Amino acid sequence: MPRIEVDINKCVGCRSCELACSYHHRKLFLPEISSIQVHFDYQYNVNVLISDSCDCLEDPPCLAVCPTKAIRLDLDYHNLNKL
Repeated sequence: MPRIEVDINKCVGCRSCELACSYHHRKLFLPEISSIQVHFDYQYNVNVLISDSCDCLEDPPCLAVCPTKAIRLDLDYHNLNKL
């Protein structure tokens, strides 16, 4: 099963992915309801979390809007915990 991966070294924390995800699912620009969440620590380092509930693995809107191409779809991912 494919999964979405984020290259933290490329992510600039613009949060466009959150807006695209929330709009795609609920027609609202509301990052709080997005399946992808961008967080910053106290030193402004970026951390991106992707919910297990993400079901946009055919054509993820977050991938299309990422300005740095930090988001990619890993088609060869195999989660051994779910076997």
